[in-house]
Amino acid sequence: MITVLPESRALCGHFGIDPLGAISSGALLISAPERRAAKITGALREAGIQSAIIGRVGPKGRSVRMTAGGKSKKLKYFERDELTKILL
Repeated sequence: MITVLPESRALCGHFGIDPLGAISSGALLISAPERRAAKITGALREAGIQSAIIGRVGPKGRSVRMTAGGKSKKLKYFERDELTKILL
């Protein structure tokens, strides 16, 4: 599951923007073989870096989906970073 920090949730709520559309702001996504995911997140945790396994790469042509609590949903596509709504 993608973690949204309380500060980010509050700011996004105030400005009416979707935090998943602002994810590029300070986020790092790592794509790695599934068998290595737990080792990578463990090493990041040991270094004091918060991380989470948020999905897996599927067959080409499938939509981007997120699974949480046993339920899968299609993720919204953002044409541009949501933060631009504040500046423009």
